[in-house]
Amino acid sequence: MIPATLCALALTAHAPPPPRTADPPGRAVDAERLMATVRWLPASRAAAGDERSRASLLALQTDLAVKAVELGYWPTAHPVRWKRRTEPTGLDWRNISFEIPGRTAPQEVLVVGAHFDAVPGSPGADDNGSGTAAVLEIARVLRGRPMHRTVRFVLFNLEELGHIGSNQYVAQVRAEHLEGSQRIVGMLSLEMLGFFTAEPGSQRNPFRNVAGAPQRDTGDFLALATIAAHGPFCRALEAAMRTDLPDFQAVSIDMFPIAPPDLLRSDHAPFLLLGVPAVMVTDTANFRNPNYHKATDTPDTLDPAGFARAVRALADAVHALAGPLDAGPAPSWKPAPATKEPAEDAPRAPGS
Repeated sequence: MIPATLCALALTAHAPPPPRTADPPGRAVDAERLMATVRWLPASRAAAGDERSRASLLALQTDLAVKAVELGYWPTAHPVRWKRRTEPTGLDWRNISFEIPGRTAPQEVLVVGAHFDAVPGSPGADDNGSGTAAVLEIARVLRGRPMHRTVRFVLFNLEELGHIGSNQYVAQVRAEHLEGSQRIVGMLSLEMLGFFTAEPGSQRNPFRNVAGAPQRDTGDFLALATIAAHGPFCRALEAAMRTDLPDFQAVSIDMFPIAPPDLLRSDHAPFLLLGVPAVMVTDTANFRNPNYHKATDTPDTLDPAGFARAVRALADAVHALAGPLDAGPAPSWKPAPATKEPAEDAPRAPGS
C-alpha cells in the first residue's frame, strides 16, 4: 500500500498542471525537466546488484510514488513477488500506477508504462531512466485534459530480471480485462528514448533483408515494435506521434506474425500474450547505443533535444489515442482477441 503520508500529501501539495490551452499537450514537454528526472534517479538500482543497489531500488519505489503525488495523482502500489535463492523471504518489491480516468469510456484503458530498474553496474540513464522520465512528463502534461478513455501510467519494477513486474501486473489485472470492466485497449512500453545520432552507419539492423522490414542505417528515429495482428494500433500510434511534429521519425516494425526475441525485450511482452495491442517504443538499445548495459550509460550520453522531441511526440499520441473530448469520438483500431492463457505461465524473453 502507499504510505498514508503520501495520501495526505496528495490533498495538500502538488505541482500544478500546465495551463489548459488548445495547443497539443506535447508543446508543454520540458526538456530540462526530463533530463533532471534522469539525473535524479539513483545511479545504482538493480535488484540483482549489491545491497546498496537493492536498497536504492526499494527506496525509489516510494520516491516515484511521491513524484506521482507531486504531479497531482493518487498512486497505487502493486506487490511484486521475487526473492534471491539465498533469501528466506522476498523484499517489498512493487510496481507503481496512477491514472487519468476517462470521461465517457473509463472502462477502456490505455496503459503507458516503463521500467525503472537497471542492471548491476550501469547507471541506466537510457535504460531505462529515459522511459521513466518520459512517463512522468507525459503524466504531467496530460493532467487536466479530459479524454474519453482512461490513461493509466505504470512504472514497472524488475524488468531486467525477465519482466517480472509486468508479468505479475498483467496477472493481477487479467480478470478485469477479460470480463471487460477494465479492458486494456492498448499498451505502450517506453523502453530507451534518449539516444539519437545523425551519423551514417550508427544503426545496426537485426532484420536486414527481411521483407517489409525498414532498412535504416542512421540512428535518428524511434522504433515502434509489435506483431502483425496489432499493426492497426501501431500505425495509429505512428500517425498520432506526428500530430504536431509532421516530420518526426518513427518507424513501425509490425510485419512479423510472431515476435522474434529482439521484439520481446520489454514490458509490452506480457500484454501481447494477453492479446492486448502492445507496442515497444524504443531507440533500439544495443543496436544503436554503445553504452547499453554498461557503466557508461550516463545522462551526459543522451541527446536532450532528441529525447524531448520523442516525448513530445508521445504525449501528443497518448492524448490522441485516448480521445480528446473536444475532437469527436475516440479513435478505434481492430482489437486482438483476448487470450485465456495465464500471463505468468508464459515464456519470458530476457529483459532489456
